[in-house]
Amino acid sequence: MENENSGSAEVIVIGAGPVGLTLAGELLRHGTSCRIFDKSKEISRLSKAVGIHVRTLEILESMGAVEEFLVNGVKVNSIRVYANGEKILEADLKELRSPFTYLLDLPQSKTEELLESHLNSLGGKVERGVQCTGFEEKDDGVRVEIRHPDGREEIIWGCFLAGCDGENSMVRQGQGITLERVGEEKLYLVSDVVLSWQHNEDKWHLFCHNNGVLLFLPLGNRLWRVVASVRPEDQPEETPEYLWRLIEERGGHKSTHFEPQWLNLCRIQHEKAKSYSQGRVFLAGDAAHHYNLEGNQGMNTGIQDAFNLAWKLALACQGKILPGLLESYHAERKPVGEEVSRMTGLLAKVVNLKNPFSAGLRNRLVPLLANLEPIQARMVGKLEELDLSYRHSPVVGEFLSPSAKRRDRRLFQKGPRAGDRAPDGILTHARTGKPHRLFEVARTSKHTLFIFATFATEPEVVAHLAQIMRLCSENFELYLNSRLVCGRRVRSELADFKEETFLDPRHTVHHLYGTHDTALFLLRPDGHIAYRSLPPAQEPFLAYLHSIFPRVEI
Repeated sequence: MENENSGSAEVIVIGAGPVGLTLAGELLRHGTSCRIFDKSKEISRLSKAVGIHVRTLEILESMGAVEEFLVNGVKVNSIRVYANGEKILEADLKELRSPFTYLLDLPQSKTEELLESHLNSLGGKVERGVQCTGFEEKDDGVRVEIRHPDGREEIIWGCFLAGCDGENSMVRQGQGITLERVGEEKLYLVSDVVLSWQHNEDKWHLFCHNNGVLLFLPLGNRLWRVVASVRPEDQPEETPEYLWRLIEERGGHKSTHFEPQWLNLCRIQHEKAKSYSQGRVFLAGDAAHHYNLEGNQGMNTGIQDAFNLAWKLALACQGKILPGLLESYHAERKPVGEEVSRMTGLLAKVVNLKNPFSAGLRNRLVPLLANLEPIQARMVGKLEELDLSYRHSPVVGEFLSPSAKRRDRRLFQKGPRAGDRAPDGILTHARTGKPHRLFEVARTSKHTLFIFATFATEPEVVAHLAQIMRLCSENFELYLNSRLVCGRRVRSELADFKEETFLDPRHTVHHLYGTHDTALFLLRPDGHIAYRSLPPAQEPFLAYLHSIFPRVEI
């Protein structure tokens, strides 16, 4: 019997994989009610996706969930690439500008377990064995029909609906959003195997061969995720014998112990949704995109989709933003999805080269290029998703005064732009003397305004900074927190600033953000720069705030 109007939530999430669990947890952390449903009666026991990249670890830290991941995962310090049995590249992660100088290998089943535990700690709960059977978008919300395991039907209402329900997404299909296929369907043999061999368990090992790629990802205690691209014409088999033949052929290695835990021959079709949002309905993760296996990017990109979307939905439900900010989800994440698509497609082509001349050229050029520090840094930054940016987003902005000194302009232009991931750094609390990471200071459900100054800042500029901080404190307290970052000491004119003040004695963080003296940076809850200004200019900044948040008369 249909139970009309039996339940409601501000956001309804369909799908409780890593993406849906991230979205639901973040909604609750931002003070927004949600209900999350999954048609499976229990967490999947399959290991599925394994690699958790550096940017995703930063996100998990912002969520307050990273510690359990670090305890349970295997830290990977570098990625080695081989051809003809010889190492041609080692991409080292130790020099990354991040609190995490490694990626993490962890079976997806454990990732889901940890994310669900985090959700429970926030007061949320996955409603399992529940299927979404239909939905209808209305002017004031979304009417969603669900069926419980006992056959009971329920209709619930939400302000928004999020489809995190995988590549065969019912939400995407129900909203009529089409998928675009990219390239040809690919075939992979995937397995978890216990191996005794000579290779380090703190690295990924990728072997290039004329017949395809072979990838080893360590899971700890001699257990490895093995991924091999195969061709239909080779008549691949889902057997230990066939897998062992691939390992011998492509890796050229012997093992004193070989024990497959499971094998799966899977077909992957690279696809992307035409739109990530339509009306009150949003897509994230595999519902919006799925990629080749070579880059191990799919789950990570999906978690980042959810992290981008959650704070925007929360503010929308609370009536704290104008429509443009919510619409920016598609404008920001679709280009990122396409960039990941290009990267994984290029990676797949490079490691799967079959032409002897092309493969030989790759084997000679890659070691030469990899030894160039800027190239390796850029390559690793892309793989770890640290340099993905929203610079072209309609909801980011910046101001650079034409009257700024040339050296100041030059440094500012080299610094992080509006839309970029904000860099981390160490600050000292002016009152307690304790060190704090900038990421820690900005870990809040609000935007965080950082105003940089030094003891040498001119008096009239100091007065202008004080005015900006006063206006923000009095009129935008619902939307943002203000933080002052000084040099070695705090100017007396700013000593009574009621918000937290930090010191940057060596001006390390100042220079990291592209300023010798004074500048303004507004950081979003997802760790990207919403707005920057050199020098801090009141009118352009207020105009930007009014373009995002409901107008407050000043």
